[in-house]
Amino acid sequence: MYKSKKILKLSGLCDKLIRVSDMKLLVIDGSLKDGGQCRSMTDMLCEGTSAEVFEIFKKNINPCTDCEGCRDTGRCVISDDMSLIYKAIERADIIAFTSPVYFSSLTGVMLNFLSRLQVYYLNRKSIGNIKKKKALLLLCGGGATKRLDIPRHQLELALRIINCELAGFEAFMKADEMRIEDDREFCERINKIKNDLKLLV
Repeated sequence: MYKSKKILKLSGLCDKLIRVSDMKLLVIDGSLKDGGQCRSMTDMLCEGTSAEVFEIFKKNINPCTDCEGCRDTGRCVISDDMSLIYKAIERADIIAFTSPVYFSSLTGVMLNFLSRLQVYYLNRKSIGNIKKKKALLLLCGGGATKRLDIPRHQLELALRIINCELAGFEAFMKADEMRIEDDREFCERINKIKNDLKLLV
């Protein structure tokens, strides 16, 4: 069971201890530091679940080089931590992506990660071998960021090639004003997503 690295002082629904269903939840965390707002958002999503979490900033993940080696082998020829994440992607029922928003975009490490899904594109004739999945996108930011359609579009392009549809989208855009765990409304929206996707029982 996932355990938060810190105790989040949440109220209402976020304080409840909830058991989880058998749905396999994979979380791809695109934040760049511990203790930040995005990491708190990941903690909030995973609290009380059996989520498998990859903090990709801490992993050895090289960018796709467009070598097309995967066209011949059916798998990525780069030897790094993505080999573990590919397996997690294929067994997951729901994949959640959490990311800060920089210049109206996903973080560089998240875009780097998404580029490595090219292996599925070049082998798209066998996409039926990957079970249908749902995805969540949770964004965090502040300042003058307005174009949240851009990071959403970036992710949706990648989701198409892993047999995945976006089923939930939330954004906390008050990072310059308050801590995410103090926003009761946002906390309740996250819990609603958990219930709607039957992550909780």
